[in-house]
Amino acid sequence: MCQTIILALSLMVFLSAIPVQPKEYYKTNTGTVEFISDAPLELISAKSEKLKGILSTEKSSFAFEMDISSFIGFNSPLQSEHFKENYMEVDRFPKATFTGSIIESVDFTLPGKYNVRAKGKFDIHGVKQPLMLNITLKVKESTIIADCEFDILLKDYEIDIPRIVNKKIADLIHVKVHVELK
Repeated sequence: MCQTIILALSLMVFLSAIPVQPKEYYKTNTGTVEFISDAPLELISAKSEKLKGILSTEKSSFAFEMDISSFIGFNSPLQSEHFKENYMEVDRFPKATFTGSIIESVDFTLPGKYNVRAKGKFDIHGVKQPLMLNITLKVKESTIIADCEFDILLKDYEIDIPRIVNKKIADLIHVKVHVELK
């Protein structure tokens, strides 16, 4: 019995160390972005599962894009409408993008978990700002999974919140991203 367990554990360790042949590009059309506004009078959250992106393993560079109008959730349909029309102005600024590169070296041929930083330009509401993210990458045989969380200040992206609702919408928005690239 003990020999069987030792053999099974040895096999698992051996298989996890076998290099994979990474593709040059990994893509997704179903990444998830969630934001949370935790203001004194109201908690607002919304989510989109329509994040599109591509990662080049050779250059460690990436590009992601999402349609702002794809966010769902909110506390009411009216809140969703105000978010899209009044604050994000999706008619003028329909997309958000993040392009850049992974700073640390990642061996995409070796399965495992990597904590890396990504540096790039985040473009939302027509304003581009430099952004540095801490990302957890999980390299698997045919998939790369990326997870990160970060905060953005609305004023940095010229998103104006009327005084009448400033206690219901936070100045600092927390964002969570989960992407499976294949």
